[in-house]
Amino acid sequence: MFCSECGAKDVSGSYCNSCGAKLNGTPAKPNSSAGLECSKCGSNDVAKASMLYKSGTLDTKSTTKGIGLSSSGFGFGLAKSKGKHQSLLAKELNPPTVPRIAWIPAYGLLCVFLYFIAKASNKDISVFLWNSFLVVAALELIVFVGNFISYTHKMGHWKKRWICNRCGTMFSV
Repeated sequence: MFCSECGAKDVSGSYCNSCGAKLNGTPAKPNSSAGLECSKCGSNDVAKASMLYKSGTLDTKSTTKGIGLSSSGFGFGLAKSKGKHQSLLAKELNPPTVPRIAWIPAYGLLCVFLYFIAKASNKDISVFLWNSFLVVAALELIVFVGNFISYTHKMGHWKKRWICNRCGTMFSV
């Protein structure tokens, strides 16, 4: 049986092991139940970009331990490595990355700068510190919400991408 959502083979149970889609229990040909056709060549041999990314990406981790003995002494060794191996297609189909808030240090420097301005003008510093905290918190919240909305939109678009296995055209559904 095939998953009608992602085209994964040998799917059994109520949910697809690859994409988590609910299965309707009827066997289907790969990709044909999706009813998708390439807009360029008309082929129905299409695959979901997220599945091609998963199938072309391999994360590796390894640990090596060793003990050595020689005429000059005794030694221990430990090496750890991890890596990511990707096909060229998987590299092209990378999902969007989670944005990081890189402005926090800049906000801190702004607060320090404003603190010295307030101190030089003999203003009440406790009020200044509270106002600075509120301004920094508001700016961070705005940046966080903006990043979250942008990331959610990009991830939604990425999950809807399909690729024609015949001509290589990418399209969204």
